[in-house]
Amino acid sequence: MKLCRFLFADDERPRTGIFHDNQIYETDGERALGVHQPNDIRLLAPVAPSTLRMFDAFAPREGVPQFTFENSSAIVGPEVDITFPEDSEKRDFQMQIAAVAGKTESDLEVEEAEDYILGFTILNCWTARDAGRQGTAKATDFAISVGPFLVTPEELEDKASGSRYNLAMKALVNGEVVSSANLSSMAHSFAELFAEAGRGASVREGDIIASGSAPGGSLMQLERDYLQPGDDVTFVVERLGTLTNRVAFAT
Repeated sequence: MKLCRFLFADDERPRTGIFHDNQIYETDGERALGVHQPNDIRLLAPVAPSTLRMFDAFAPREGVPQFTFENSSAIVGPEVDITFPEDSEKRDFQMQIAAVAGKTESDLEVEEAEDYILGFTILNCWTARDAGRQGTAKATDFAISVGPFLVTPEELEDKASGSRYNLAMKALVNGEVVSSANLSSMAHSFAELFAEAGRGASVREGDIIASGSAPGGSLMQLERDYLQPGDDVTFVVERLGTLTNRVAFAT
Protein backbone atom coordinates (compact mmCIF):
# COMPACT_ATOMS: atom_id res chain seq x y z
CA MET A 1 0.00 0.00 0.00
CA LYS A 2 0.90 3.65 -0.43
CA LEU A 3 -0.25 5.48 2.69
CA CYS A 4 -0.65 9.25 2.82
CA ARG A 5 -1.77 12.24 4.85
CA PHE A 6 -3.49 15.18 3.20
CA LEU A 7 -5.53 18.36 3.56
CA PHE A 8 -8.38 19.98 1.70
CA ALA A 9 -7.95 23.64 0.76
CA ASP A 10 -10.89 24.69 2.95
CA ASP A 11 -10.13 22.39 5.90
CA GLU A 12 -6.85 22.35 7.84
CA ARG A 13 -7.63 19.04 9.55
CA PRO A 14 -5.10 16.36 8.47
CA ARG A 15 -6.70 13.28 6.96
CA THR A 16 -5.30 9.86 6.12
CA GLY A 17 -5.73 7.72 3.06
CA ILE A 18 -4.41 5.15 0.61
CA PHE A 19 -3.16 6.13 -2.83
CA HIS A 20 -4.28 3.65 -5.48
CA ASP A 21 -4.95 3.95 -9.22
CA ASN A 22 -4.21 7.68 -9.06
CA GLN A 23 -6.92 8.29 -6.47
CA ILE A 24 -6.89 8.94 -2.73
CA TYR A 25 -9.10 6.58 -0.74
CA GLU A 26 -9.71 8.36 2.55
CA THR A 27 -9.90 6.21 5.68
CA ASP A 28 -9.74 6.63 9.44
CA GLY A 29 -8.10 3.23 9.77
CA GLU A 30 -11.41 1.45 10.24
CA ARG A 31 -13.87 2.90 7.73
CA ALA A 32 -13.78 4.12 4.13
CA LEU A 33 -14.66 7.83 4.13
CA GLY A 34 -14.52 8.81 0.48
CA VAL A 35 -12.52 8.91 -2.73
CA HIS A 36 -10.66 12.05 -3.83
CA GLN A 37 -8.72 13.20 -6.87
CA PRO A 38 -5.08 14.25 -6.32
CA ASN A 39 -5.81 17.74 -7.68
CA ASP A 40 -8.42 18.27 -4.96
CA ILE A 41 -6.09 17.73 -2.01
CA ARG A 42 -2.65 18.80 -0.76
CA LEU A 43 -0.32 16.06 0.37
CA LEU A 44 1.37 16.38 3.75
CA ALA A 45 4.38 14.44 4.98
CA PRO A 46 3.00 10.89 5.33
CA VAL A 47 3.90 10.77 9.04
CA ALA A 48 4.25 13.23 11.92
CA PRO A 49 6.91 11.54 14.07
CA SER A 50 7.82 12.31 17.64
CA THR A 51 11.49 11.75 16.80
CA LEU A 52 13.70 11.55 13.73
CA ARG A 53 17.02 9.71 13.89
CA MET A 54 19.37 10.32 10.98
CA PHE A 55 22.07 7.73 10.35
CA ASP A 56 25.04 7.65 7.98
CA ALA A 57 24.12 4.22 6.67
CA PHE A 58 25.81 4.50 3.27
CA ALA A 59 29.24 5.13 4.79
CA PRO A 60 31.14 1.87 5.37
CA ARG A 61 32.59 1.70 8.86
CA GLU A 62 33.26 -0.96 11.44
CA GLY A 63 31.05 -1.28 14.48
CA VAL A 64 27.51 -0.06 15.00
CA PRO A 65 25.97 2.62 12.76
CA GLN A 66 25.93 6.14 14.18
CA PHE A 67 23.03 8.60 14.23
CA THR A 68 22.00 12.09 15.28
CA PHE A 69 18.59 13.39 16.34
CA GLU A 70 17.10 15.93 13.93
CA ASN A 71 14.33 18.49 14.38
CA SER A 72 11.10 16.56 13.74
CA SER A 73 9.06 19.77 14.02
CA ALA A 74 10.82 21.02 10.85
CA ILE A 75 9.22 18.28 8.70
CA VAL A 76 7.20 19.45 5.70
CA GLY A 77 5.55 17.65 2.81
CA PRO A 78 5.83 17.78 -0.99
CA GLU A 79 5.49 21.02 -2.97
CA VAL A 80 6.25 23.23 0.05
CA ASP A 81 8.63 26.14 -0.54
CA ILE A 82 11.79 25.83 1.58
CA THR A 83 13.10 28.91 3.38
CA PHE A 84 16.79 28.73 4.23
CA PRO A 85 18.30 30.79 7.04
CA GLU A 86 18.55 34.41 5.90
CA ASP A 87 22.35 34.46 6.13
CA SER A 88 22.86 31.21 4.20
CA GLU A 89 24.42 31.23 0.75
CA LYS A 90 25.52 27.58 0.61
CA ARG A 91 22.11 25.98 0.20
CA ASP A 92 22.21 22.21 -0.24
CA PHE A 93 20.07 19.07 -0.16
CA GLN A 94 20.63 15.52 1.06
CA MET A 95 18.98 12.68 -0.85
CA GLN A 96 17.85 10.07 1.67
CA ILE A 97 15.37 7.27 2.27
CA ALA A 98 13.47 6.98 5.54
CA ALA A 99 11.85 4.00 7.23
CA VAL A 100 8.96 4.47 9.66
CA ALA A 101 8.33 2.41 12.77
CA GLY A 102 5.05 0.51 12.75
CA LYS A 103 5.01 -0.13 16.49
CA THR A 104 6.94 0.83 19.59
CA GLU A 105 10.04 -1.24 20.27
CA SER A 106 13.23 -1.35 22.28
CA ASP A 107 16.23 -3.67 22.48
CA LEU A 108 15.40 -5.62 19.32
CA GLU A 109 17.71 -8.06 17.63
CA VAL A 110 18.53 -7.24 14.01
CA GLU A 111 16.63 -10.36 12.91
CA GLU A 112 13.45 -9.03 14.55
CA ALA A 113 13.72 -5.43 13.47
CA GLU A 114 12.39 -5.76 9.91
CA ASP A 115 8.99 -6.78 11.29
CA TYR A 116 8.73 -3.38 13.00
CA ILE A 117 9.07 -1.35 9.78
CA LEU A 118 5.72 0.06 8.63
CA GLY A 119 7.04 1.48 5.37
CA PHE A 120 9.50 3.62 3.43
CA THR A 121 9.44 7.15 2.07
CA ILE A 122 11.71 9.77 0.48
CA LEU A 123 13.46 12.34 2.67
CA ASN A 124 15.34 15.53 1.83
CA CYS A 125 17.36 17.01 4.67
CA TRP A 126 17.93 20.60 3.56
CA THR A 127 21.34 21.82 4.66
CA ALA A 128 22.96 25.23 5.10
CA ARG A 129 26.69 24.61 4.70
CA ASP A 130 27.92 28.09 5.54
CA ALA A 131 30.72 28.63 8.05
CA GLY A 132 29.35 28.51 11.57
CA ARG A 133 26.61 26.07 10.55
CA GLN A 134 28.35 23.28 8.67
CA GLY A 135 28.96 20.32 10.96
CA THR A 136 26.53 21.57 13.61
CA ALA A 137 22.86 20.94 14.30
CA LYS A 138 22.09 24.46 13.02
CA ALA A 139 22.97 23.31 9.49
CA THR A 140 19.86 21.15 9.24
CA ASP A 141 17.29 22.28 11.81
CA PHE A 142 15.08 24.46 9.57
CA ALA A 143 13.47 22.11 7.01
CA ILE A 144 13.19 18.40 6.24
CA SER A 145 10.95 17.32 3.35
CA VAL A 146 9.27 13.92 3.55
CA GLY A 147 6.93 12.22 1.08
CA PRO A 148 5.00 11.77 -1.02
CA PHE A 149 3.76 8.41 0.34
CA LEU A 150 4.65 5.79 2.90
CA VAL A 151 5.15 2.61 0.88
CA THR A 152 4.66 -0.62 2.83
CA PRO A 153 7.27 -3.40 2.54
CA GLU A 154 5.09 -5.86 0.61
CA GLU A 155 5.08 -3.37 -2.28
CA LEU A 156 8.86 -3.81 -2.51
CA GLU A 157 9.22 -7.58 -2.08
CA ASP A 158 10.38 -8.14 -5.66
CA LYS A 159 13.07 -5.46 -5.19
CA ALA A 160 14.49 -7.02 -2.02
CA SER A 161 17.99 -8.44 -2.05
CA GLY A 162 18.60 -9.98 1.34
CA SER A 163 18.02 -7.21 3.88
CA ARG A 164 18.38 -4.41 1.31
CA TYR A 165 16.29 -3.03 -1.54
CA ASN A 166 17.41 -2.48 -5.12
CA LEU A 167 15.76 0.90 -5.68
CA ALA A 168 17.18 3.43 -8.15
CA MET A 169 17.40 7.00 -6.83
CA LYS A 170 18.08 10.26 -8.63
CA ALA A 171 18.17 13.95 -7.78
CA LEU A 172 17.24 16.70 -10.21
CA VAL A 173 17.71 20.46 -9.99
CA ASN A 174 15.43 22.42 -12.31
CA GLY A 175 14.81 19.23 -14.29
CA GLU A 176 18.49 18.34 -14.75
CA VAL A 177 19.67 15.05 -13.28
CA VAL A 178 22.61 15.87 -11.03
CA SER A 179 22.93 12.64 -9.03
CA SER A 180 22.08 8.95 -9.28
CA ALA A 181 22.41 6.24 -6.63
CA ASN A 182 20.85 2.99 -5.47
CA LEU A 183 19.45 2.12 -2.06
CA SER A 184 21.13 -1.29 -2.22
CA SER A 185 24.51 0.37 -1.61
CA MET A 186 23.71 1.00 2.07
CA ALA A 187 26.52 -0.30 4.25
CA HIS A 188 24.00 -0.94 7.05
CA SER A 189 20.48 -2.27 6.47
CA PHE A 190 17.40 -0.58 7.91
CA ALA A 191 17.02 -3.56 10.25
CA GLU A 192 20.47 -2.76 11.65
CA LEU A 193 19.51 0.90 12.01
CA PHE A 194 16.31 0.05 13.89
CA ALA A 195 18.16 -2.33 16.19
CA GLU A 196 20.78 0.31 17.00
CA ALA A 197 18.18 3.08 17.46
CA GLY A 198 16.31 0.91 19.97
CA ARG A 199 19.35 -0.26 21.91
CA GLY A 200 18.65 0.82 25.49
CA ALA A 201 15.92 3.18 24.26
CA SER A 202 12.51 3.16 22.62
CA VAL A 203 11.64 3.71 18.99
CA ARG A 204 7.98 4.69 19.00
CA GLU A 205 5.29 4.00 16.45
CA GLY A 206 5.55 6.59 13.68
CA ASP A 207 9.16 7.55 14.39
CA ILE A 208 11.48 8.06 11.41
CA ILE A 209 14.78 6.29 10.87
CA ALA A 210 16.62 8.06 8.02
CA SER A 211 19.43 6.57 5.97
CA GLY A 212 21.66 9.60 5.68
CA SER A 213 22.78 10.99 2.34
CA ALA A 214 23.21 8.55 -0.53
CA PRO A 215 26.59 8.57 -2.33
CA GLY A 216 26.69 11.74 -4.41
CA GLY A 217 23.41 12.74 -2.80
CA SER A 218 24.33 16.36 -2.10
CA LEU A 219 25.81 19.27 -4.02
CA MET A 220 28.76 19.38 -1.63
CA GLN A 221 29.63 15.78 -2.47
CA LEU A 222 29.18 16.49 -6.17
CA GLU A 223 31.27 19.70 -5.96
CA ARG A 224 28.57 21.59 -7.83
CA ASP A 225 27.21 25.10 -7.35
CA TYR A 226 24.85 25.47 -4.42
CA LEU A 227 21.13 26.13 -4.78
CA GLN A 228 19.64 29.52 -5.57
CA PRO A 229 16.20 30.91 -4.67
CA GLY A 230 13.66 29.67 -7.20
CA ASP A 231 15.45 26.35 -7.82
CA ASP A 232 13.27 23.24 -7.90
CA VAL A 233 14.77 20.14 -6.29
CA THR A 234 13.22 16.77 -7.13
CA PHE A 235 14.08 13.32 -5.84
CA VAL A 236 12.76 10.37 -7.84
CA VAL A 237 13.00 6.96 -6.18
CA GLU A 238 11.87 3.77 -7.83
CA ARG A 239 8.56 2.54 -6.32
CA LEU A 240 8.53 5.31 -3.68
CA GLY A 241 7.56 8.19 -5.96
CA THR A 242 8.66 11.78 -6.51
CA LEU A 243 9.37 14.46 -3.91
CA THR A 244 9.67 18.06 -5.15
CA ASN A 245 10.23 21.33 -3.29
CA ARG A 246 11.32 24.80 -4.35
CA VAL A 247 13.89 27.02 -2.65
CA ALA A 248 12.00 30.11 -1.52
CA PHE A 249 13.01 33.68 -2.25
CA ALA A 250 13.85 35.73 0.82
CA THR A 251 10.95 37.86 2.04
